[in-house]
Amino acid sequence: MKAKSRISLNNFSDAVLHHIFSFLEVKDIARLKAVSRRFQTLCVSTKQLDLIIRSSCLEDLTLKRCCGFKSVRIITDKLRTLSYTNCTGRFCDNCDFELKKDDEIVVEVSAPNLQSFMWEGPPARLCYDKVAFKSLHMATITGIVFHNLNLGEQLFEAIRWVEILSLDTLVLQYLYGMPLISFGDVRHLEIQVGRGFFYNVDDVLTNFLKRISNLDILALAPDDYYEEPDPFDFKDALMECKKTKWKKIKGLKKVKFTTGSMYFSMAFLIGMLKKSCVDMEEMTLIYPSCYHKSIERYLDCLESGSSSLSINLSPPNRKRKRC
Repeated sequence: MKAKSRISLNNFSDAVLHHIFSFLEVKDIARLKAVSRRFQTLCVSTKQLDLIIRSSCLEDLTLKRCCGFKSVRIITDKLRTLSYTNCTGRFCDNCDFELKKDDEIVVEVSAPNLQSFMWEGPPARLCYDKVAFKSLHMATITGIVFHNLNLGEQLFEAIRWVEILSLDTLVLQYLYGMPLISFGDVRHLEIQVGRGFFYNVDDVLTNFLKRISNLDILALAPDDYYEEPDPFDFKDALMECKKTKWKKIKGLKKVKFTTGSMYFSMAFLIGMLKKSCVDMEEMTLIYPSCYHKSIERYLDCLESGSSSLSINLSPPNRKRKRC
């Protein structure tokens, strides 16, 4: 922990000081989570401090709500998994949202062997060395609100080498307005579908897929907060899909769609993918068995953009309540 010149560590109580130094002593542990209430309380009172984590053996690091720090530096050669939750804006207890600037926090990462990276919340000013993310295999970016597109661009430039990428539709919609960052190494794309996404799904999804030249699998599932009051009526979705003309999506071979409830917008998205993916070979739908007959009839009535498409219909393995 490094203090600014005008801040004295003597101002902290013994309990807080003990917590600071016990937290930073990570020489002999491989897993560290800074998510406790004590740590979050500490963040509130450390507005002028830098958090520096150095370790020769740390492999798994989880940090939440570090917005009280001016900067967070993570320097470790053996780190494999990094989960970072940034300030959640109006719902953050650690800072004054109205006074907070997007680039107030600087997150510096030097972890050449990082395999998995999760970021949740608005992007901070991200600094990383040239090899910090080149070994990255999996990245998950969710819950982002871009008040500053330059910060978002920094974040996505850093993870452009990943093979498995997981996003939510809020992130996709913000990426739609950003410069065309290429994700040429992504093979598996997972999207958490939020409510209302289907209103501009054609432009948003096709725009993002242009950034991915070697995508093999697209996996879709509703996010945890997805709710829609209208029940599934395959006739309405069918009529809407038939009259809508979508842009062709090329290169995508497999689509997997998992849902616990079937609504109009979900059916609309499935229909859009069936009609617009001209190279698709396999579509797998996992859903409650009570929708089986409706889904079968719906898909049979929709034309396919691919002549070699195989569709697998499968209810979820786990038990569910009756629909």
